[in-house]
Amino acid sequence: MTSAHSGDSKSLEELRAKHKQESKGLLVLIRQLKLRVHREVEFRHQAGEQKCYLSTVVREKQSTYVLETLSFILLY
Repeated sequence: MTSAHSGDSKSLEELRAKHKQESKGLLVLIRQLKLRVHREVEFRHQAGEQKCYLSTVVREKQSTYVLETLSFILLY
């Protein structure tokens, strides 16, 4: 009976060690995923700001072009 008990104890220790390794691996994976999500959120935020800025630049260029075209037409 002691040999069976020591075998159970050994397998229990192996299971605990395996569980500990798997837990560490999961924590590393969670950390990597959190960083990936953070980078993605930051990228999307910056892309939104760039879009607003470029839309403003295009709008200003278009209004300048329209004014120049109108003044050219009215002068001739």
